[in-house]
Parts: sequence; structure tokens; C-alpha cells
Amino acid sequence: MILKAVHFFKKHSYLSALLLGALYTLGFAPFSVWPVSMLALLGVFMVLKHQRKALNGFMVGLCFGFAHYITSIHWLLGSFIVSIDPYIMALLLGCLSVFALSLFMALFIAIPFALFVKFQRKCLSCFLPVFFAIMWVLFEYLRSILEPTFAWNLVAHVWAFEDYLLQSVPYLGVFGLSFVFVLMAAGLNSRKGCYFVSALLALMYGYGWYVLKDKPLPSVAQNDTSKLHVQMVPGFVLQKEKWQADKRWDTLSDYIRKSNITPNADMTIWPETALTYFIEQDDVLREYMRNSISSPYFVFGAPAKVSKGLYYNSMFVMDGDGMFSYRYDKRFLVPFGEYFPLREYFPGFFEKFLQGQSSYSFGYRESATFNVKGVRFAPLICGEIVLPFVEDIIHTDADYVLNITNDAWFRGFIGPSQHLAIAKFQSAVIGKPVIRVAHGGASAVFDRYGRVVFERPERGGDSVGIYLW
Repeated sequence: MILKAVHFFKKHSYLSALLLGALYTLGFAPFSVWPVSMLALLGVFMVLKHQRKALNGFMVGLCFGFAHYITSIHWLLGSFIVSIDPYIMALLLGCLSVFALSLFMALFIAIPFALFVKFQRKCLSCFLPVFFAIMWVLFEYLRSILEPTFAWNLVAHVWAFEDYLLQSVPYLGVFGLSFVFVLMAAGLNSRKGCYFVSALLALMYGYGWYVLKDKPLPSVAQNDTSKLHVQMVPGFVLQKEKWQADKRWDTLSDYIRKSNITPNADMTIWPETALTYFIEQDDVLREYMRNSISSPYFVFGAPAKVSKGLYYNSMFVMDGDGMFSYRYDKRFLVPFGEYFPLREYFPGFFEKFLQGQSSYSFGYRESATFNVKGVRFAPLICGEIVLPFVEDIIHTDADYVLNITNDAWFRGFIGPSQHLAIAKFQSAVIGKPVIRVAHGGASAVFDRYGRVVFERPERGGDSVGIYLW
């Protein structure tokens, strides 16, 4: 059976690469079957070893990368469907954009594959897995830092739900963990390599167990009045309906109803853009909100209007007097969800089809922490938690990271599950607990080791009160 598979890989390199690229996706959320991803990388490594020309290696990488990205980021289509009319135009632009983006992202796999084939003859066979892993991670790093930043589904993210393996992240970093995974995959190509992989996995699991053995999972249901009592208010409204004029008040009323379920909460948190009004310019609404929310501190996401045509996706903190004590403007926007690349070059074309919610500007202020009864929170909005060096933009004095998000753009696709998995992974990278309050996605709390302390399913539900530790 194995020999037949090897023969098939040799004879049908490009077709094999397409199949392996699709299988590679199964290691990521919501599937999270990481051994399949490892075997897929082993398979494409074997295909590459039998290529003689760099162009052939490039095409293998292009096929592998395209199949992986088209199957893992097709959820971007959802942002077109909810923000563009008519539907046929949304479908057309969405499919073309996802196709083009998948092809572009595949270049970050095709180029290192070409370089691997070109120079593999000059490398000792025992070092080929190392060379393969270096090439892969180098270009994974580049695609994570080049604009537009899209550090989605890095190799290391396949281990998002492996709590023991996550404990190596503080020392290796996300790219170091990616290197280890790719090295393991390529190392399976030989018997000695299999022994090495088995030993390394055992070592990593053992180290993870050692780190966590004396660290019980924190409890958020401790009913300790000396701890900060937080009310998380998830949302579940269709993205298009949320912004419709005749539905906005109903959405606001539902959020307010949920916000008074948990008694004696010190802080109430709403998701990203839960409030669809420009509250800074609306004194009547601000007074209504102050009288409707019983918590002395109220954190919520809403658009901020600075001037005509200049809008920010923001996080506000309102105190019990109805005064805004803090505002953070999102600095890293999601392409196709919050802004459309190249829009400034074709304004007439885009304005014909786009609605206002896809017109945010990039925030520029540093994300200082805000303080609630002595507990310091660092703000992150939506996809900012995905950034590969997110720990560098989190203030070191923060006790918790607060991530509010709106995943309703991609409801019905696998995007929200991937977003949740990456947020879990990043809590281990940051080394601080993460509170995630979502609209159209799962709300959750992760501890500093990347473990799930609390999770509320994607379909929202009523609010939930938690005690921080």
C-alpha cells in the first residue's frame, strides 16, 4: 500500500500536491487532526525529493499551497456576501478574490519549494529535513510580516488544542514551533528519523506535563466577591441585519436585556461593533446606556466617527457616570472584512457595490492598558490577536488581554473556529490570560498557558458572569 502511494506521488507530482495540500488543511480547526497535516507535509517532502528542476518544485509548491489555502480560507467569501449587493456580484467578486488570494499565498510555499529542489543536491541527505524546515519557516515568517499582514493558519497552529505541546511556545515562539513540526514531518522519511520524531514528541509532551502538573485550571465560578466580577455578553445577529436601520434598535435592546442578567457585575463586556451607533456624538443614547447598564464599568465595541469619511473600529470604556474613560482604535484591519485592498485606486467601482461597514481606517495610537478596580486590561480587537508578534504590542503591565471580536462576517464557514483556535494558541504566546467576547462566534476565557477555562458556543446565548483569578 505504501509503495503504491510512493509510486503515485512520483508519477503524478502536481495532482499529488493538490491532494496533499487539501489534506494538510485537516490539521487546522475545526478539524484539528494534526497527524494528517504531518503526513501531508511528509508526502509533499517525498514528492519534492524526486524533482530535478526548480520550476517543477515551484509548481508542486503552487499546487500544494493553492489547495491548502482555497480549502482553509474560503470563509473570506462570507465578507463579500454580507457587504456587497447584489448577491451575484458578491459571489463573483468573492470567488475571484479568494481564488487570487489563495494563489498569492501559495507563492510563499512555491518559492521555498523551488529553492529546496534547486539546492537539495548540494545538501547531505540527513540534513534535507532541516533544510526543508528552514525554507518553509523562512517564507512563513515573510508572509506573516509583509503587508497585508495575514498570519493565519501558521503551521504551529495545528497544535492549538494540544495543551502539553503549547508549553514549548514561550521558548520556541510560534515560528520555532512551526520549524519543529515541519522538521518532524520531513524526518518521518527515514527509520532513524521516525525514532527522532518519537523521542522529540515524547520530550515535548513530558515537558508540557511537567509545566502544568502543579497548575490546576483556574475557576471562573468561584463566587469570590474579592475578585473582579465580569459579565460577558455574546451576540448572535446576522451581519446584514445588525446594520439595517430598522433592526439596530432591536439588536441594542437585546444586548441591554442580556446585560442585566448577571447581578452585581463589576464590568460588562460587549463584542466588537455590538453598538452600531456613533455614541460619542449622541448624548441621548449615551445617557440611555448609562441608565440601562447596571455595571459601574461598561466595555463595548462601536464605530468611532472622527470626521466625514474617517471611521475607526473602536473599543470604548464607559464608567458609571456615562463618561468615556478610554478608547482604543483598531490598528490592524482585516482585508476584505474591514477594508478592501486597492479600493483607493478604484473608488468608483467599489463604492457602487460596498456598504459603509467596510470603510474603516487604521488606528494609529498605541494600545495602553485600562484599569478596572486595580486589574489592568490590554485591548485587542478581532484579528489583532492573530498577529505573529502580538506579545510585542501588549503592555507588560497588563494582567489580562481583552479580545472583543465580530465573527458574524463568516458565520456558517470554518473561519470562526479557526479564529478561536488561534486566540487560544496566542494566549500561550502572550503568556497572559485572554478574555474573548464574540459576536457570531464562540466566547471564551483562556489562561496564560493556553488552556480553555471557559467557553460559550458560537450561537451566543445569554450573558454569563465570571470571576477573574
